[in-house]
Amino acid sequence: MSLNGTFEVRWWWRDRPVRVAVTERTALPAARRAVAGKLAALRTAEAELAGAHRAAGRAVPVGPLLRDLVAVALGAAAANGGAVDPTAVGSRIAAAGPAPDGGWPVVVDGGPVALAGGALVTADPLRADGGGVRDPRTGGAPASPWAAVTVAAPDAARAAMLAVAALVRGPDGPEWLAGQGVPAWPVARPAALPQPATRW
Repeated sequence: MSLNGTFEVRWWWRDRPVRVAVTERTALPAARRAVAGKLAALRTAEAELAGAHRAAGRAVPVGPLLRDLVAVALGAAAANGGAVDPTAVGSRIAAAGPAPDGGWPVVVDGGPVALAGGALVTADPLRADGGGVRDPRTGGAPASPWAAVTVAAPDAARAAMLAVAALVRGPDGPEWLAGQGVPAWPVARPAALPQPATRW
């Protein structure tokens, strides 16, 4: 499919949409295989993680992907003071290679933005699949003035950490995120949630 000078393919992986877009049609099959290969590698890392969990503290060998994922997660947790445990996958968009003229068009709340490189991540407390950002102190939805926030950063792990931490920090989140030096697109909470109609 051609869209805005790009060619793309979409599919579902574990109830999550996956989209791969390229600027040259002939590169699309290889790009799809590369992304599908990375997703398949996550299954191996998950099996290793399950084995480590079953080992209950005993040392177990793990592969390089799980080692790298744990290092990224620990680095993100250290960078935000433990407010975020970046283990979820979803609502992440990353760009690699040359972008089309004007950047990759990505729709965020409030309209399209151009992503020339790096990554965009949207964090919100409510998702249709029952997931979403939770405050680690309460287990509930964060008391943020925002319903959601999209953050652009050099990579998806950093963008996710910043977006989630901004929500988890509650009323302090907007000022904290403003000090991080990254573009962000917050969505304000409505003044009142819509109420269901009363049946007479």
